[in-house]
Amino acid sequence: MDQLSERIRSLESGERSKRPGIPILHPGLADVLPQRRLPAGSLVECLASTEGAGAWTVALLLGQQACASGRTLVIADDRGCFYPPAACRLGIDWKRTLLIRLQKADACFGALRQSLACPAIGAAIGRFDQLDATLYRRLQLAAETGGGVGLLLLPSAALRQPSFAAVRLLVSPMASAGPRRRLRVEAVRMRGERAGQSAVVELDHETGDVHLSAPMASAAPAA
Repeated sequence: MDQLSERIRSLESGERSKRPGIPILHPGLADVLPQRRLPAGSLVECLASTEGAGAWTVALLLGQQACASGRTLVIADDRGCFYPPAACRLGIDWKRTLLIRLQKADACFGALRQSLACPAIGAAIGRFDQLDATLYRRLQLAAETGGGVGLLLLPSAALRQPSFAAVRLLVSPMASAGPRRRLRVEAVRMRGERAGQSAVVELDHETGDVHLSAPMASAAPAA
């Protein structure tokens, strides 16, 4: 069984290495990714442990990095929950961003699939309650065709379902202090790599900067 697992990881790594990975420069987020890169031509899940956990923020930060080479970022929003002014704080370049407002989930899926199949798109973000295997596979094929990254926002309940994502990131909120928001990001699955890495990142609401949270010191023993 161990040999079979190693063989599968080897095959998946060989398939992924056909395209160079996308370097991620944000502290903390890079630490949980294989070789500090996003696999190009693939899907990445940002799973929210609870509503408002920060999965949108993580997806935007990763999407920004995936488009650093000058390609376009696509955001498909069928719920009207995306707030552009907040995204500006994260350094999103609106000259290279396409926001698609939709009213139906199937239209959101169609826009995301077509965007991922286009080589001019660096990353496409879409939110879903769930995805069946057929639709998931179509998104995966589109990402492989275009070479960009599909960032899928899903609830943590999706962890119980099969996935075609190369990376699955679980995002959880943590207690924050001052203007900085703290998020815990854990890689629960990485194709061809061992998962389990996690990091706590801090986002400064005033500047939009991303920091790796310093570990807390151990409590001093009582006198």
